[in-house]
Amino acid sequence: MNAVIAENRSVRAGGFRNWALNYYNASVQPTWYTQYLDNEITEATPWGDSHLAVISSSQGEYTGPLARFVVIRRNILRNNSRIEVQGPATDVLIENNRIEHSAVGISISNDILLCGDEFKDATGKASGVLLRRNRFLRVEQPLIGDGVGNAAVVR
Repeated sequence: MNAVIAENRSVRAGGFRNWALNYYNASVQPTWYTQYLDNEITEATPWGDSHLAVISSSQGEYTGPLARFVVIRRNILRNNSRIEVQGPATDVLIENNRIEHSAVGISISNDILLCGDEFKDATGKASGVLLRRNRFLRVEQPLIGDGVGNAAVVR
């Protein structure tokens, strides 16, 4: 709760993520009020891409979003880096970011793509995502994912 990730630089690393979890044994790990401000990812890892990611898992008795109220603002992502929203995250503001020289700019997925079998039964959809004034330079697919249709895009 109430985390601020600001003014960091990631070079050939995985990037940054907040991952909200809801385990079958009723252990809950929410991430609310997280802000990513003025960070820079200069290049992806040698084996794949890097990201700023919001991941929300919901399974078992509670099926609502555990990642909420996230701000991703004024970040610079280069060379196969991207912004991701996965699972039933809600109330996510992605604004004034610059993404350059990447295959994907922003990915919004209703599924949890970065997990093993323990979260295969997760439920919910990304919702309340607002994309505002993000810039893409030489990005093959600026917006992808089955959750993009639920997002509001303001130019």
